[in-house]
Amino acid sequence: MIKPTIGRIVLVRSVGSLDEQPFAGIITYVHSNEVLNLSVFDATGIPHPRTFVPLVQDGNDRPEQGFFAEWMPYQLEQAKKHEDTDPDVVRLIVPDGWMPEPTPLLTQLTEKAYPDGVTATGTEPLPDVSPEQAEAPDQVVTAAGAEPQPEAVPKKTKKAAP
Repeated sequence: MIKPTIGRIVLVRSVGSLDEQPFAGIITYVHSNEVLNLSVFDATGIPHPRTFVPLVQDGNDRPEQGFFAEWMPYQLEQAKKHEDTDPDVVRLIVPDGWMPEPTPLLTQLTEKAYPDGVTATGTEPLPDVSPEQAEAPDQVVTAAGAEPQPEAVPKKTKKAAP
């Protein structure tokens, strides 16, 4: 049995037209190993949602009416090749002990405290000076070496005394 997962491709057939070419379907939700939600593409490539579609595998009977999904022949061949392999074992092949350097996460946030008591939080590099210490109030504070950009919000103006 192949475990269905979101994003995998299946062939989709209608019980009334088994002799015709099947449609391509993408699994969008897995209710169980036998029932799926699919986005089915017709012959012109237009997607159609299909919910609670039976997945026929391992000798299960085809439904008597409606649509059903099945794995592509290539997927079945690959599953047969690997049926003796323990699915919980992950093998990492590293030539001659070489291991790539881990890449930093882009979403990692840094916090920086400035002498005037302002704290900035964001991705690196953070500005060298706090917004309160910026020389030109109409400029956005940027990291060292970067060109300041004009502020996108309108400036505050003082109201004239009556």
